[in-house]
Amino acid sequence: MKNKLNIKYIWKDFIDRIWSVYFYLLSFYILSRFLSLSIKSWQNCNWKFFDIFILICSIITFFNPKVQLFFKKSKKEMNLNKIISEVKFPKLSIPKMDIRSVILSIASSISLIVNLLKKIFCILGSFFWKLCKIGGSTVKRIKWTKSLIFKIVLGITIVVFALSKDIQMLDFWVLIYGLIAVLFIIESRIAAGIALICLMSCPFLLIFKQEIYAEAMAIYAYYFLIITVLTQIREFRKEEKLVPVDNIVANKKRRVIIRTR
Repeated sequence: MKNKLNIKYIWKDFIDRIWSVYFYLLSFYILSRFLSLSIKSWQNCNWKFFDIFILICSIITFFNPKVQLFFKKSKKEMNLNKIISEVKFPKLSIPKMDIRSVILSIASSISLIVNLLKKIFCILGSFFWKLCKIGGSTVKRIKWTKSLIFKIVLGITIVVFALSKDIQMLDFWVLIYGLIAVLFIIESRIAAGIALICLMSCPFLLIFKQEIYAEAMAIYAYYFLIITVLTQIREFRKEEKLVPVDNIVANKKRRVIIRTR
């Protein structure tokens, strides 16, 4: 029983983690696909891998209870069973060669297809509308300070400059992650973990005589180590600001007493 419960818990935790980063992955994927139309270096990327990866993530997200609850509500609101039951295509009377009845049957079938498409677009529209509401509520909650606006403007200018220099797709993603991690202080252990994975993959790639990929993984490990150091510096500075002034004064007094003794 314990093993079963552990497997269920791990599966639920895995689905929740995929759901928490799914829209970020999807936005990166759509942005990369859009930019690949104009940037030639991005067209040579292994898009099949990314297509399959996003498809697998999309399938996993359907198992999330929140997504299932949303589709159940939308199904009740739109009455999908009723719409599908109404879509019954009339039989064509071809043997009789009645042109009028054939035209009427085709017109009725086209109208039914149009109505079905309208309902599907309504469901998709309600889904995206709810997503926009969630996004709008999160935007309203953000405190738009001068430092935050400066960080956003700085990040956008760096990204635009990098795109103008024909940056590679993976380098672009690493740059965006680095900017978000450094400017908005994502936990440094994430970048450190990615750097360790990249370093650990290098010997295995060298064993299988994949020198090009090993060199690339070593470069990305170096990038993520730089991001780790910069985020840790920001974390230490933030912790110093959060420490009360009384505690700092008390610590200084203790040091003075210890030195005099």
